[in-house]
Amino acid sequence: MFKYKSSPIVIVVLLVLSSIFFAIYYKISKIEIEKDNKLLTNDIVFSGIITDLKVSKNHAFGILQLKIIKTNNYSFKPYLEGELYPYAIKDSVAEIYNYIPLSIKKGYKVQINSNKKTITFYDGDKIKYQWEIYIVSEERDIDFVKKNTIFDDVGNVSD
Repeated sequence: MFKYKSSPIVIVVLLVLSSIFFAIYYKISKIEIEKDNKLLTNDIVFSGIITDLKVSKNHAFGILQLKIIKTNNYSFKPYLEGELYPYAIKDSVAEIYNYIPLSIKKGYKVQINSNKKTITFYDGDKIKYQWEIYIVSEERDIDFVKKNTIFDDVGNVSD
């Protein structure tokens, strides 16, 4: 069956090593998800009307700028060490950093609920999309936000 006598041993060793690698990767991923979930459970809830949107060339990641309709917090800085919260608020303006559906347009209403980790898009009163928000950790996306935000201090951890 096997050309070399050591082939079954090599196959078993590779299977064991790949299983160990997968288990470690799964555990690290789970820890990261739990950390992000704790960070996002911060009682931020707001809604607004899209006034501008900028989409990057990285899988439709982008920035939505909103005129706030309702919020429980008029100031929220998005920066973390090497990462960003998916939103920033300053006075009556907010930005959302997330993947943007191609059919989203200026004038649509958006609602963020950090504790539920959701973003909901409305066309009028009808829900168009709803999905999960997440901590932005991809360097390419963070750079896009830094270059295209309307806020002066996004990404500055020193504040």
